[in-house]
Amino acid sequence: MVLAVSISSIVILLIGGAIIYLLWFFPTRVELINNKFEIVEKRISVSDNRFLWDTGASGTVLFSNIKLDKRQIGISFVLDTHHKLKICNLFFAKEYFDNSIRLKNLIYMEVKENITSIEGQKQKFGGILGMNIIGNYNWLLDFNNNTLSNFDISYQYNDLAVLKLKYKSKLYSYTDMEIEGMRFKKTLIDSGSDADLQLLQSDIEQINKIKQPDSIIKQFSRGLFSDNISSKKYIYSHIKVYGISFDTLSINESSERKISIGFFRKFDKVFWDSGKKEVRFYKNSK
Repeated sequence: MVLAVSISSIVILLIGGAIIYLLWFFPTRVELINNKFEIVEKRISVSDNRFLWDTGASGTVLFSNIKLDKRQIGISFVLDTHHKLKICNLFFAKEYFDNSIRLKNLIYMEVKENITSIEGQKQKFGGILGMNIIGNYNWLLDFNNNTLSNFDISYQYNDLAVLKLKYKSKLYSYTDMEIEGMRFKKTLIDSGSDADLQLLQSDIEQINKIKQPDSIIKQFSRGLFSDNISSKKYIYSHIKVYGISFDTLSINESSERKISIGFFRKFDKVFWDSGKKEVRFYKNSK
């Protein structure tokens, strides 16, 4: 089974002043011409070229098949979910557009397709929209209608959510996870991973002392650059997460703690409030 395609990036600024100037005075702007999203390997894809909407990625990646009028402004290290590292060029493009999305003042890392995972190449993704773009807006995910809408960062949505999660950094959405009364710190809210939840093996062993899984499935996961990483999926019934009982929920064994897109999809709507650095989950919301 294919799992996460989430990345984290550390940018080495070769033209530091120019990059700071671009980020401050020309933040990336997004116009969703068609706000219907596609589900690809259980993850959210927007645009004709299949851009993943990935809150687990600090930076934005475009693959080399996307042709733009661009200018190189630096280099960056790109680290995938299995900690495999590549050095990539960092670019600025004034504009990208297709029939579904328009991006202005885009800072992104260019990754050559032939160095990505084999399974990833088969999916023909055009890129990954990371938190350097997502963090400029508030977003509403509507899973009843498969739509993704973006709003000004000051826009407010219904506050009557069944669950609210706080994070602190614009680029890294870390929070605490709570399962069956046990708290797990430094958990990444990661829409780019296709699991429900991901935890360390030691975390899962702790949960299994009080809540036995119904089944354990051996599987293979992949990252942006990694193929065939062996792992296990634990499936539970009637398990409580943040005090909310779920009929069925899976937890994947991982090297990082994550709240993934499968957990998002257990709700009708999710509002990503970049202004307040809060993620709100709704059931049967209007």
